[in-house]
Amino acid sequence: MLDRNFKGGSSIVKEKGSKVGNSITGKASLILNNSVVGGASLVENDSVMRGTNLREDNPIMREIAFEKFFQIMNLMAFNKVLLWKVDYDTYVNEDGAYILRINYNKFYGKLLDYCKNYNISHQRLNIKAFKYTLKDKPYCLNYSGIGWLKKDASSDESYCMRCGFIDIKALQARGIFIDDLLYNNRL
Repeated sequence: MLDRNFKGGSSIVKEKGSKVGNSITGKASLILNNSVVGGASLVENDSVMRGTNLREDNPIMREIAFEKFFQIMNLMAFNKVLLWKVDYDTYVNEDGAYILRINYNKFYGKLLDYCKNYNISHQRLNIKAFKYTLKDKPYCLNYSGIGWLKKDASSDESYCMRCGFIDIKALQARGIFIDDLLYNNRL
């Protein structure tokens, strides 16, 4: 069975289950299209199958498509596109939970540009839809909290920013690899 994907007016034809669709940047590889989770294929561009939209009809596919954002963020941190204490940081809260704090205003534009530049397919959400989708996830502690982060990498001053707070342990329990987001990548 062949899968036809249309991007920018061109057609890419690939055989189901093939190794087409891996994005490689720098020294890291992000395999997004050929994994199986809970019996559902992660082929992102599977938009038409028997006349139905898989992402709208299948809640597992919607969940997997959204969680792919964290895999992309991990790759961006590895390549130092996202910077520690500017776009994201981690800390231990008063309950002892390990928290990932993401700065929406800084990282989301970079995420969309990165996906466009490296041709990584992802769920099409504006920043408002991203926040409200994140709000309903079990690993989201606060989707619209206040955090103190730096305005840019060279600045020593911290500014109050609107952030999302993610429970790292709950995110990793879902099988999402985010190890490059857990340390200071500016060293």
